[in-house]
Amino acid sequence: RQLREEEVERLLVQLETRLRGMLRVQKAVLAATEKIASDESRLADRETQIEASRISRDQTTVANDAERALAMVRDDGSAVAIAEAIEQVRDDARQVAARLSRTDVGATTQGIQRDIVTGLQEMLSALEKAQRDQQASEKGQSGGRPAEPGEQPLVDKLSELKMIRSLQMRVNTRTKRFSKLLADGKERAEEPELLDALDRLSQRQEKIQQATRDIVVGRTE
Repeated sequence: RQLREEEVERLLVQLETRLRGMLRVQKAVLAATEKIASDESRLADRETQIEASRISRDQTTVANDAERALAMVRDDGSAVAIAEAIEQVRDDARQVAARLSRTDVGATTQGIQRDIVTGLQEMLSALEKAQRDQQASEKGQSGGRPAEPGEQPLVDKLSELKMIRSLQMRVNTRTKRFSKLLADGKERAEEPELLDALDRLSQRQEKIQQATRDIVVGRTE
């Protein structure tokens, strides 16, 4: 039990450090994207394209860091919702990097970037709570209270369910965003990029359903 507690404590610190670094870079990328988008007359300028390419590389850095964080959580195996949230951040970051590489700094790109920021902030809140809970548990045990049975998870089930709720809300928001684009005539239902985005959204919904089931049946316990 002590080895597991030490392992969880170390993993929580490592994840928090990595996610905070990702959040810092992501906020800078979003600000740079908004700055480019604020002057539509310069989108065709060579300097603007070079700047978009630069922030695309920064966005790729976020995706790569998310891949490393995802490997850490999957190796642990006790936090399916956190793993799904990190996977979504990774996929969104890759999608945004591709859009930035062709100087697409429009509302859709910025919306996905804001989703990444929100996702990272919510995960950090969950990790901070897990660290507080662990510290409280250690103090309780030192005072003679018996430990809870079973192996300690990375985060508790309530935090996992809250993360599932947040993931579902972001799917809902993105669905409404696509619906508005179609209603406004800014996108056509048969456009390959939109079809690909909708397919990814459908897969995301299925993964949320599976993660929810895994939590409910206790598959990670």
